[in-house]
Amino acid sequence: MAKIRPEPGTVATVAIRVPENLYRQLRELALRHDVTLGQAFDLLLDKIRLEAEEQVEAVKAELEKVKSEHAKWEKKHKKEIEALQAELDKVKSERDKWKRKYQSEIEEAKRVLGRRAGQKAK
Repeated sequence: MAKIRPEPGTVATVAIRVPENLYRQLRELALRHDVTLGQAFDLLLDKIRLEAEEQVEAVKAELEKVKSEHAKWEKKHKKEIEALQAELDKVKSERDKWKRKYQSEIEEAKRVLGRRAGQKAK
């Protein structure tokens, strides 16, 4: 299907249904600024876009603030974090050592328990 393109220099128009409260806002904008409803709609969209940009800037500023606070906290507690990480690594290596040491015994116990459970089920 061919696309319909307006003549250069003209503005395409459409008819839309809008909620009553939005129509009231558009009508008030149109009367306040002495423009058409279409132009008032453009003004409303610009207003919404500006508000959204302001909200984005506020959220970005808050994010930077939180990042800054996090960096300060992390710097303050860096030694403690490193000590805890070292302790965690030590505990993990101990666990792995014990796991390797008793792996065959654990497997044997699982096998025996599995056989016993199978016998009880019969």
